[in-house]
Amino acid sequence: DEPVQEYAKGIVPTVSGATWTSRGRNFDGIDDYISAGNPTSLQITGALSIIIWIQANATSLIGSRGLVNKYDAAGLQRGFSLYLSAGILQWVISSTTDPFTGATRVSASTLSSINWYCIAAVFSPSTLQNMYLNGLLDNGTLTGSIQASIANPSRNLAIGANYNNSSTPNADFFPSTIGEVLVYNRALSADEVYHLWEVSKWRYV
Repeated sequence: DEPVQEYAKGIVPTVSGATWTSRGRNFDGIDDYISAGNPTSLQITGALSIIIWIQANATSLIGSRGLVNKYDAAGLQRGFSLYLSAGILQWVISSTTDPFTGATRVSASTLSSINWYCIAAVFSPSTLQNMYLNGLLDNGTLTGSIQASIANPSRNLAIGANYNNSSTPNADFFPSTIGEVLVYNRALSADEVYHLWEVSKWRYV
């Protein structure tokens, strides 16, 4: 099976440049990304959970690096975004495509290079917007207000890059390896997040 996958049924992601390895897809940090399209099953406006395995390196901890998102601020197409900024995870939810109406949760931890991480971002409407690292809650500061819904932008779900006023991913390319990517249209419990880390870590650590 392909190590990079998303769990919306019936979707075959389109790979642009990212090369296959035994642990996932290797992204060059220049123009590689994966697109899962914008089918109804990924137009998630309520509860949402994302699980992603990444291997950090020194370059991935510099500047902004896209992980999983349907978010284009410059293109007025905001929704949700999970990305790295100087080694700190950012989990952004907006309930309107324009302007930004929502909250950003950052991780309490700063990632280190040459390590594999299992990252989980969980959203429950009006209730929580949580970050997990290697199965454990890792909430840093929350800025803004947790929303009752997520906006439904026109952008495809992108893995390994961000959008900057473009219909295709064109910014903040991730320069290392991404393993499994799971997307759920419900808020996983802390026990479920821990279980997913526990049963998949054999491949990465």
